[in-house]
Amino acid sequence: MKRSRSFSLAGIPCIYYGTEQYLHNDTSGGTDPYNRPMMPGFSTTTTAYTLTNRLSALRRSNPAIPYGSMTQRWINNDVYIYERTFFGSVVLVAINKNETSGYSISGLNTSLPVGTQSIT
Repeated sequence: MKRSRSFSLAGIPCIYYGTEQYLHNDTSGGTDPYNRPMMPGFSTTTTAYTLTNRLSALRRSNPAIPYGSMTQRWINNDVYIYERTFFGSVVLVAINKNETSGYSISGLNTSLPVGTQSIT
C-alpha cells in the first residue's frame, strides 16, 4: 500500500483529502471538480483511518522513520523490505503488493536486535 510506504520515508507524508475515508470519484476520469468532492461524512473506524493513525503515531515515536538512513534488505517482484536506522532507533519496513498471500523470507539480515520482534 502506497500509504504505508510514504509514512516510512523521509520527508512529509502526503495524504490526500478524504483518503482515510475512501473518498473517490472517477467521473470524467477523476479530473476537476471530481477530484475533490464534498465529504459526506467522517468516520474514525475505517481501516484506512486506523492505519493512517497508527502509522502517524509510529512515525512520531521512532526517529528512525523521519530521520534515518535507508538500506534495502530484500526485493523481488512482490516484496520490498528496507530498513531505516537513526542512532539507536531501527525500523524494518516490509511491503507485499500481493494482496492475497503472505511471503516467507529466510536469512534476512537487519540491524534489529536478535530475538522476536513485534509487528505494528
